[in-house]
Amino acid sequence: ALSHEMITPLNGIVGYSELLEPENATEFGSRITKLSQGMILMLQKGLQFGSLKGTFYTFGSEAVGCRKLIDEVIAGLPAFIDSPADHLSIHDPRNVHTLINRAALKIAISEILENALLYRQPGSKVDVYVSAKHSGGVRIAITNKGQRPTTAEFQTALKPYARLDRANGPVPGLGIGLTRAVDAITESGGEIILLPSPPDSVSIGIELPILWANSNSERLGLAS
Repeated sequence: ALSHEMITPLNGIVGYSELLEPENATEFGSRITKLSQGMILMLQKGLQFGSLKGTFYTFGSEAVGCRKLIDEVIAGLPAFIDSPADHLSIHDPRNVHTLINRAALKIAISEILENALLYRQPGSKVDVYVSAKHSGGVRIAITNKGQRPTTAEFQTALKPYARLDRANGPVPGLGIGLTRAVDAITESGGEIILLPSPPDSVSIGIELPILWANSNSERLGLAS
C-alpha cells in the first residue's frame, strides 16, 4: 500500500519536474526532482527495513574487493548528495578483500558513507580507510569532520528512527540508515563501532571477521 499510495505519485512528480528543467523554471524543476527522488529513496528504505533479513541474506558469502565495492556505492549514492566523489578520499593501498555477503556489506557502506557526507562540515572531505587487522579481519573506517557523538549518542543513533541534531542543520533521512547497516553487518558476523577520534571528527568502523587473499593469492599484510 505504501508503495502504491506514495511512491507511484512521487514518480509522476519526478517525471513532470524533469519536463520543467529545460525551461525557465530550471532551478525549481531541479529542486523538485532532487527532493522527490530523495523522498522516494527514503520510502524504499522504509519498505526494506521490515524485511531486510529475508531479502538480502539469501546468497551466502563471497570474496569481495572492498575498493571496488566502495566505488560502486559512490556511483549509486542518492541524488540529494551533490558530487560525492569530489568530497571523498579512499585509502586502500593493499587492495583488501574480505569474505562476506556482498549485499550486506554494500548496504552498510552505503548507509554510513551517506551519513558521513550529509553530516560533514562544509568544505571538508570524508576519508575511507580500508585495512587488514592482526586478528585476521578487515576494518573499513569512514571518517568525517563534524561533532563527535558521545558513546551514548552513538548507541541511540543505532536504533530505528533515532535522529541526532547537528550544528549544520537538519539532513534528509528517516533515521534508519545506521540501523540497517548494523543489521546487515551483524548478520554477517561483524560489527559497527565508534572509533577513537578527535572531538571535531567522527570515525565509524565496519569490523569484518574474515580477511581474504587478493587476486594474486597473496596473504595480505596486517595493520593494527
